[in-house]
Formats: sequence, structure tokens, C-alpha cells
Amino acid sequence: VEETQTIPGGQFTEAANAKGKFVVVFMTVSNPGNAPSEVGSSSFQLKDNRGRVFNMADLNAQFAARDHYQAEIIYKEIQPGLSEPSVFVFDVAPDATGYVLVPGK
Repeated sequence: VEETQTIPGGQFTEAANAKGKFVVVFMTVSNPGNAPSEVGSSSFQLKDNRGRVFNMADLNAQFAARDHYQAEIIYKEIQPGLSEPSVFVFDVAPDATGYVLVPGK
């Protein structure tokens, strides 16, 4: 997990600036199922120690993170039995701390 105010742009993306602060979550996403699957923008939410729940940041932030961190993001199809290093970005309140990744709604 990394906190930052800005995610630099890449060759085809613009830099993304947080409204609060970005929380960048790095993980390996696996597909243990029998069919292709993808992670969507509502697959995960980030909960802080005050119980506030944050959705993923906008697509500009996701694409900037993909290019900057060289990892896959939302809407990447993962084949059965395979895994992908992934990065997900949340734009949270400046005073947020104590993060827990929770299933989306």
C-alpha cells in the first residue's frame, strides 16, 4: 500500500491528482474458477479505521497507475488458473488511516 497525492502520467495517460489522497493497493489477483473473469470498479472498496468506505478512484487514476506501476488494473480479463499482478487506486479523505480492503457492493 502506498499513499500519494499524484500519480504521474505515462506515454498515453495524464497525471492524476487526488481530491483527498490516493491509496494505491498492490496485489496479485487470481482466478481459481473455470471461466475467464475480471475485476470491475465495484469489486473492492477500501474501509478506514473510522468505518468510512471508499470506492475506487476514477479511470484516469487507474490508467495512470497501470502505466506508472506497470501492473494490471480493473477490467483486465484473467483466464482460469492464472494470476496477474494488479494495482487499484482509491481517492480517500486526507485524514483516512487504517485501511482494510473489503468486497464491493
